[in-house]
Amino acid sequence: MRDEFFTLISTVANLFAKLYRKVFQKFVPNSSSDQEWRELKTIEDNKAKRCVVFSVGAHHCYRFEEYLWLAPWEEDGEYLDEGYWTSTQISGLYGTADEAEADARSTISWLKAQE
Repeated sequence: MRDEFFTLISTVANLFAKLYRKVFQKFVPNSSSDQEWRELKTIEDNKAKRCVVFSVGAHHCYRFEEYLWLAPWEEDGEYLDEGYWTSTQISGLYGTADEAEADARSTISWLKAQE
């Protein structure tokens, strides 16, 4: 009886995960679907350590994504990495590029300070 219960719970969890992926792939942007987004504009900070990328999706919605540059680091006299950009936040969806940029400028502190 106990094994049947755990099998049932596992099946329900798997079905919920599949449903969740289908619904959110349709309505919510995520980094795994970057091929669906076309970059419109990038704004970098004064030190080139942060940037915001504005994009439009195939569904004609707009978003912004903030990135942080992680420099290469040294350990035991060797560099372990070449450095890379990492995403720190992805916005929601907007009806226009101007709305996305206005929200980015009002919510991202370093971008607000650049004005």
